Amino acid sequence: AQKLLGIINWVRPYLGLAAKQLSLLFNILKGDPNLNSPWELTLEVRRGLQKVQQAVSARQV
Repeated sequence: AQKLLGIINWVRPYLGLAAKQLSLLFNILKGDPNLNSPWELTLEVRRGLQKVQQAVSARQV
């Protein structure tokens, strides 16, 4: 999760996404350091993931 968080944050400016748009996604990815802890993707987090997916798709050559 930390690696994904870092990658998204690194490409975020290129994708035209504001940190505020992805704050809920970032919060769940930071989450509990215990890898066995349960995760729940709320509707807001799913929307954040969709924004990243759409931005990446729009930038692909």
